Amino acid sequence: MKLANLLNLSPNYEIEAVISNNFQYGGVNNSLVPNYIYRWTEREFEKAITSHQPSTKHIFHYFYGLNLPYKQAKMKKSKLKYYILCLVTPFVYIFVKLLKKQCNSFCMIAQKPKIPQDLLPWLEFKNNKIAFNLNYGKKNLRSNR
Repeated sequence: MKLANLLNLSPNYEIEAVISNNFQYGGVNNSLVPNYIYRWTEREFEKAITSHQPSTKHIFHYFYGLNLPYKQAKMKKSKLKYYILCLVTPFVYIFVKLLKKQCNSFCMIAQKPKIPQDLLPWLEFKNNKIAFNLNYGKKNLRSNR
């Protein structure tokens, strides 16, 4: 993605979404302001979910896809980028077949944990609340003496 951005083949903002909607909507909250494209990684997603719900084990699923920017390349005044894209497409597909995480479409799913089954071992479900498991704490207490 860094190389695609450097070569101006991939945008940092969803400008095309506003352009393709006749400059009427398609941006932030369906306004005329294009959305910034935040490129998540698996690790960032896992940290965000775990920070939000630190009491349980999580199961994550990831799916990858490739969407080459033909429409964006056609919208540009220079047809050279479009022809270069057409030329490199077979090589890009081979590349991402070998290294799927290099695709530019990414779907991530975090399964909602079941409580109390998915609680972390230092926690317990007691009186309809999540509490620290005292037995775990006593077993794992390290003396500083």
